[in-house]
Amino acid sequence: MSNSKFTVAVVILAVIAVGYFALFGNKSQPERALAGIEYADEGRNHIAVGQTHQPYQTNPPLSGPHYASSADWGYYANTLEDGQALHNLEHGGIWITYQSELIGDEKARLEGLVKKYPNRLIVSLRPGNDAKFVVASWRRMEKLASLNMELVERFLVNNLNNSPEKV
Repeated sequence: MSNSKFTVAVVILAVIAVGYFALFGNKSQPERALAGIEYADEGRNHIAVGQTHQPYQTNPPLSGPHYASSADWGYYANTLEDGQALHNLEHGGIWITYQSELIGDEKARLEGLVKKYPNRLIVSLRPGNDAKFVVASWRRMEKLASLNMELVERFLVNNLNNSPEKV
């Protein structure tokens, strides 16, 4: 086979291979449909505890300046510093906040969710919310008037580890 015929054959095979992978190469890993409303990226600079910064554009914050240390994963009956919990979101976690005292079996259901998703979920009181429940991940949030576990679980499954620093 002459050099020119060999070159043509290699080029044809390369074109076929590129075409095949363009059409079929990425089909094994379908992209996740992320849940919640997406918000602008406010950055991810680390700041000292108590350091002043521009106000967050979302309530609760979904990105922006935050503390260098994260909160321990788990259920909190009290509030957490936004700057601390935000670090958990940066690491792919989910933060569920509730506005006021939980009623009925809400606490048990949220504690059960924390056990189901250890090292990925924090739940805390946050009186500053403008909704009864907020489910948040890095740059995404869903506000709920009541604890809809189906929506919460879908948000968790779809948004876990969708962040700049995946864990």
